[in-house]
Amino acid sequence: MPPPVARPAAQVVPRPPVDTRFLPSLQARLGERAAATRRAILRRAGLVALAVTVMVALGWGAFFSSLLALDPTRISVEAPAGTVDLAAVQELAAAQAGTPLPRLGTGALADSIEQVAGVRTATVTRDWPRGLAITVEPRVAAAAVPTEGGFTLVDGEGVDLGVVGTAPAGIPVLDIPLDEDTPRTLGATLAILASLPDELRAEVSGVAARNADQVVLTLNGAIVRWGGDSENELKASVLATLRQIPAAVYDVSTPRRPITE
Repeated sequence: MPPPVARPAAQVVPRPPVDTRFLPSLQARLGERAAATRRAILRRAGLVALAVTVMVALGWGAFFSSLLALDPTRISVEAPAGTVDLAAVQELAAAQAGTPLPRLGTGALADSIEQVAGVRTATVTRDWPRGLAITVEPRVAAAAVPTEGGFTLVDGEGVDLGVVGTAPAGIPVLDIPLDEDTPRTLGATLAILASLPDELRAEVSGVAARNADQVVLTLNGAIVRWGGDSENELKASVLATLRQIPAAVYDVSTPRRPITE
């Protein structure tokens, strides 16, 4: 057996000595970096808290404080003179006094105003910081219906505008029967009047109707048998041609076969 081979002993390489002169400086830098990170986090947290506080304050100021509350002295109502009860409109709007404008329901207020007699439509807009601007479109009388104590005025939609002692000038008087078919007869009559050209409608002094299909107009002394609410534009055109021939009666109820008497 051959003799064992001797292995050289492992050599230990000595580590260089640690230079401790720079340790305090490194630790100081690490501490400064950690402190800067903490300051940045605190700064961001402070900014977020400030933003939330401002938003809450603005929300409270807008929706709950008196800062933007409606001032009844700053409510303006625009409507043609003498057509609408402006005091009633003003009263409805003033009932919202003290309500912050962002919380005030303009649509609901407009709906309430449209219930006032004579009001057809109403528009309500906020007039910042504490006012309201209200624009009212009134209902306009289209006809007068004889009734006990005078005449009931109705607009083009058949809405009752109240009773007057005498029919206003330029408003045709309706003579229609009061029965179960009255709403249909009234609707057809008003639709016919609304379809007339302005110059022709201004000449109509009275309207009589047995029913919705037999409407007769009184036109400056002449009688116009109009018929029902159909082909109104054609009937008006035919009537304009027929009136070039003097007659007591013009029948355009069948516009393609008109008759004069």
